[in-house]
Amino acid sequence: MLAIWRRYAFALAAAAGVLVAAPGQAGASDLGKKWEVGAGVAYSVYDNDSTLGDDFATSVRGGYHFRPQHGVEVSLQFQSTESSTRGSTDTYDVQRWALNYLFNFKPKKEDSKLAPLILFGVGQMDWDRGDSSAGSTLIQAGGGVRVLFKPWIALRVDGRLFHYYGDRDLIPRDSFFGFDADVGVSFFFGG
Repeated sequence: MLAIWRRYAFALAAAAGVLVAAPGQAGASDLGKKWEVGAGVAYSVYDNDSTLGDDFATSVRGGYHFRPQHGVEVSLQFQSTESSTRGSTDTYDVQRWALNYLFNFKPKKEDSKLAPLILFGVGQMDWDRGDSSAGSTLIQAGGGVRVLFKPWIALRVDGRLFHYYGDRDLIPRDSFFGFDADVGVSFFFGG
């Protein structure tokens, strides 16, 4: 399973390298009235007591920037991970979705290639062990930056802290925190 994630991470890094080397002028970071769709690879770190092991995940997202500094997006994340409990052979399929508010910081230079952002979101986190499953409300906050290569494409790097609750059966206690580091590509259209 780890070899598959490494292959995806290598392919994403190679695509980012091609974009960086591509000639042409980057677009200005004005994101007003534009759609943004993207995909990426994330590494999720879970609370040690949660029984969920730290592992790679794939993510997709889509959103709309209704003003240059304000937008909304839906993000989805899919992961298969092993139990962090010593001696356990359990595996979990974890899915998360969230509706996020995005605040895009306005750069000082009009033609800047960087578009920093912060996000806040609520959603759902579900985990399935095969013989039973459960879920929890998810609250997350984080930030990141887009590096614009062309007016229609960017590398996006995010970090998010998220909070969820265990079900006291598969996940042993009530309150947990986790962290995601996500690297992906974004495509812009419309506007």
